[in-house]
Amino acid sequence: MLLFELVLGFEGFRVVFFFCIILCLLLICSTLLRRDRFYNVTSQLPTAKGLPFLGIAYQLTPMKKFLYVLESYFLKFKSWSYYAWIGPQPFFVTVDIEMIKEILTSSSFLDKSTTMYSSVNKAIPNGIISSPVNKWKHNRKLMNSTFTHRTITAFIPIFKRGTNILVEELDGFVGRGELEVFEIIKQTFLDMALETTMGTDPNQTNNNHNKMISGFNYLLKQAATGAVLSTVKLGFLTLTPRYFRTQQFIQDHIEKLIKDKRKANNCKGNSKTMENQSNSDDCYTKKEADIFINRALNFQDQGLFGQDDVINETKTIVSGSFDTVSTQIYSILIMLAMHPNVQEKLYVELTQVMPENNISLEYKHLKHCPYLDMVIKETLRLMPSIPVIGREAANEIQVNGINFPKGIQVMIPIFILHRRKDLWGANANAFNPDNFLPERMSERRPYAYIPFSKGARNCIGWYYAETVLRIILFGLIRNFKFSTSFQYENLVFSNHISLRYVEEPKLQIYRRNHAIEKMN
Repeated sequence: MLLFELVLGFEGFRVVFFFCIILCLLLICSTLLRRDRFYNVTSQLPTAKGLPFLGIAYQLTPMKKFLYVLESYFLKFKSWSYYAWIGPQPFFVTVDIEMIKEILTSSSFLDKSTTMYSSVNKAIPNGIISSPVNKWKHNRKLMNSTFTHRTITAFIPIFKRGTNILVEELDGFVGRGELEVFEIIKQTFLDMALETTMGTDPNQTNNNHNKMISGFNYLLKQAATGAVLSTVKLGFLTLTPRYFRTQQFIQDHIEKLIKDKRKANNCKGNSKTMENQSNSDDCYTKKEADIFINRALNFQDQGLFGQDDVINETKTIVSGSFDTVSTQIYSILIMLAMHPNVQEKLYVELTQVMPENNISLEYKHLKHCPYLDMVIKETLRLMPSIPVIGREAANEIQVNGINFPKGIQVMIPIFILHRRKDLWGANANAFNPDNFLPERMSERRPYAYIPFSKGARNCIGWYYAETVLRIILFGLIRNFKFSTSFQYENLVFSNHISLRYVEEPKLQIYRRNHAIEKMN
């Protein structure tokens, strides 16, 4: 009996073994046939082939290797464009300025890369970041009205209140040595993002904030890993029980905020007088700027948005603004801490613009801070919020002599583009705000610098980001001096959809004056 079982076990093993061999051979043959079919495409440029079926996908993980592997092929091929087999499909990878210009301004490349953004679309289905072009056109046209100059400047009081809160938080860390400050920045800016998007009251304690921050961080990390795994059809491996719990928590929280806002707006509309409204706790709603959620609910009432649109676009705006802006604030503080001469020059400019102890900041003052703008732009050059973007060809098209078939995936690593030495000089990897002196900018080709992408499908919130960054930095640099022992050359970056530090530098904070200055 035992001998019989051993024979059966051996035979079963042989069946499984031969099945695996046959499956592997089929995959290899399928890959070779697919590569042969795309030969006329990939033969136009140097091509990183990697392994059958996998291509170079195995080289791109863990995610801290992603950007540097892409860069290595530009150096290897000595070309600003190349093809890379990532999984069973070729990607056109480029930092060629003219090619980028043609792609980002072409109506044939308005769709985001299906492979690169499939995991983002799972996290936030059909949001403006990843939605198909027809859906995107409809929603983007409606949402543009939320990001006008008038609307953004109306948010300045919210930005100033948030800055004061962040100043108070960081003041508690003065004299305590080098500390982690990124989470504090995230927590404070999430309040600002929710207030400018949802009209939530930042003075109300919300125990869900930390869970929201960790939830967004986790989903972005999973989405980045899922994007690479999706190239070999394994993106589902990132869809863990924790992933679904996190996704559901954010969904439930956003839905509750939307429900509360709808109720508050209905109460406001039904109140005959402001006095009656102020006497009703259930119907209390403060006077607020033209926030996104109010417009989204109006679009729903008019039949222009569905309920899913309201929820998904709200999640998109909150997560996008919170994650990218908080990362940029942190990145700029790191750069200033590592470059004390730049930090002091910036401090002098800000005190000259407004020398009073109480900072009565208005939008007009921001126009007189050229060095502040240079510092922000240089940080965005070296540390763009979104280091890689992707597009997909909607039809066969020829761009600058290169023939693209329908469905070809395009990858534009902004992180690498912004460090091209032929565009930014021999010290392109060094932090130097003088790169954005007017005379240097006038000589530079426009598509050499695209921190918010370009063309019709650029970042909808770029003006929001630039404005809030200026205001927050104005308040922080007026009050504090930052330093760090972490060396610039030891910085290593990871692609988690948004840019991340493999090791986050700690900052030491010094107060510049006896008492902190608040904005009013």
